[in-house]
Amino acid sequence: MSILRRFLILGFLLVVAAPGVRAQSVALNGSTPLVLYGLTFSISSCSLTVNGIAGACPTGMLLQNVPAGRGNIEFAVVNSNSLLPVVSRATSDGAGTTSLSFVITVSSTGAPAPSTLATSAALIASGVRDITCTGSGCVTNTTATASISNYGGSVSNLATLTQSLAGPGSQTQTLSTAADPFTPDNAFHFRETLSLTRANTGSYTGLTLKLNSAAVLFRAAPEPASISALLVGLAGLVVARRRRRS
Repeated sequence: MSILRRFLILGFLLVVAAPGVRAQSVALNGSTPLVLYGLTFSISSCSLTVNGIAGACPTGMLLQNVPAGRGNIEFAVVNSNSLLPVVSRATSDGAGTTSLSFVITVSSTGAPAPSTLATSAALIASGVRDITCTGSGCVTNTTATASISNYGGSVSNLATLTQSLAGPGSQTQTLSTAADPFTPDNAFHFRETLSLTRANTGSYTGLTLKLNSAAVLFRAAPEPASISALLVGLAGLVVARRRRRS
């Protein structure tokens, strides 16, 4: 088999294998970062706030990567116990807000990983509204909300992305924002906040308002696999050209 053909086969294998990033998950209250496609996602300042009183970051919360197709980087906050939500608030807790908040700092992993730049962000929230509320203000003021804000780096001017789950009765919802583009960057930070708010108006029956998961989806450019395949292809052309000259 010629050297050129070997390079072409290797480039093809790199492209095919690119989406298969191994599953990773790290504790939200730990010090181990999540590393995806040449980017490091470090977690800090995690806390659980109930009715304005801040407390420690709850145990059992994970930040894990989600398969999202070539060129996408997605990670979600989930409970290590798949039967439990990330945040919940019972009707017996009365009116008020329960929020889980943390900061994620994004940086380049460095060599030998290829350089990856994030170019846009989107937010995906999934939750269950297991509450029936009757009366004025129930639907609009009793919500499960996921948001990302307070960007730093070249994306500091990006608008806050917020997605709220709301509606009458018991229902499951998964909603997402449109991709919000920003200047390509591999060094920035943002705060993610997951909140449950029960309004002070209306008559409530039922159990809980739950946020099952919240994911952030980044679009990466240039795509890491494409870079590798391009380099392999160029190397093959150089070798072939040299062989023709000799």
